[in-house]
Amino acid sequence: MIQIMLEESAAFGPWVVTNKGDIACLTLADKHYSRQTVGASQFCRPGKNLVLRTAAGDAVIVFWSGIRDDGLDAYEITLFRNESQFLSSDLIKWGLAAVTKLWGHPPTDQIITYVNPDRIQSHNPGYCIKKAGFYIAGTSKRGLLRMRIDKHIRLLNIYEIEGIQKYWNTKEAALKAFEERKYIKTNSLSSS
Repeated sequence: MIQIMLEESAAFGPWVVTNKGDIACLTLADKHYSRQTVGASQFCRPGKNLVLRTAAGDAVIVFWSGIRDDGLDAYEITLFRNESQFLSSDLIKWGLAAVTKLWGHPPTDQIITYVNPDRIQSHNPGYCIKKAGFYIAGTSKRGLLRMRIDKHIRLLNIYEIEGIQKYWNTKEAALKAFEERKYIKTNSLSSS
């Protein structure tokens, strides 16, 4: 399979936009408890999907919008897996900023996700998503926890992320300037 080039995007922190055939994402999806067919060539539902991954390919988040059978009008996080050094709650917040920027503000029921408490090795299922501002809003017919984030919390997260992005850009610029200065200093010493 040919790996498609990632779209560079500093606007989403550690996330880059990719597609539903991304090999690194497929590998992560195969490790997720919700994976229905391990080894399948795609891991997204039919409909509109936003697939984000870290540059290293060690974390993935998928947002979905399509025809729902639960009557809700919402964007949904259908997959999240983090094996990176980033905090899961921070990655989720970056993802919320990305989906809002790319798709616009969510519909009436905002952004939701489902968590299967029986398949998670935690006495606090959905902890990382709760730390990102989601709360338990009910259960599905199959007994999954429906988690939801309200508009005001999501917007606060985006403002927080925008502040972190400014810091991130400043830090990257400072590191680059330091490296350039170090290089100039090293070269000027060796040429004398």
